[in-house]
Amino acid sequence: MNCPSCSAPLFGSASCSCGYRIESRPQEITYWESLRAWWRIYWPTQLLLLAPVAFSAWLAANFDAFAVQPFQTSPGESNLALLWTLTAVLTFLLSAACVWLFSPRIFGRPYQDFRLVACETPGGCACRLTSGQRTALWLFVWWRCLAGGLLVLVLVMAFLMLAGKAGNMIVAILPVAGPFVIGPMIMKMLVGQTLAGLQVEVRPLT
Repeated sequence: MNCPSCSAPLFGSASCSCGYRIESRPQEITYWESLRAWWRIYWPTQLLLLAPVAFSAWLAANFDAFAVQPFQTSPGESNLALLWTLTAVLTFLLSAACVWLFSPRIFGRPYQDFRLVACETPGGCACRLTSGQRTALWLFVWWRCLAGGLLVLVLVMAFLMLAGKAGNMIVAILPVAGPFVIGPMIMKMLVGQTLAGLQVEVRPLT
């Protein structure tokens, strides 16, 4: 590769005669580092997802048939089923849009002692994501979120078959704890990947 500063060939060296030096570290991050990266996607996504869920809950509470007779088999109950179905679809689509919108935030401000960068060459300068590269980043994160969510759903269904308080406790914990396991794993897998011509690297702060 050539030096990003003066374009002189580096021939595998980590430094150049012009003074440029490639600052690198092992291409991996710890769980806590990956959690910090994931948090930049997770918290604004959850904040936006609260809106349709809260609105649907308010709307359901104001259905006369639902408020008076919760177990009534009537058009009111069908309306509630349709409402929650539409809410689930809207939440799914909005979460996909949020991941596309917020994923580039992991390359924003530095973290406590490192930063994630997307560069064209190993050790090169950070590049701004194009629309195609942003979409590639979204696909990388989104389909793994879906796979992780499906795994959590399967585990919840499995533990629902268990009798006793232990099974109920695990069912209650899994949906809450799942994102804090799956998300950091996705961030750890992202480091070292090549996305639409850009390489994702972790670099220390100097």
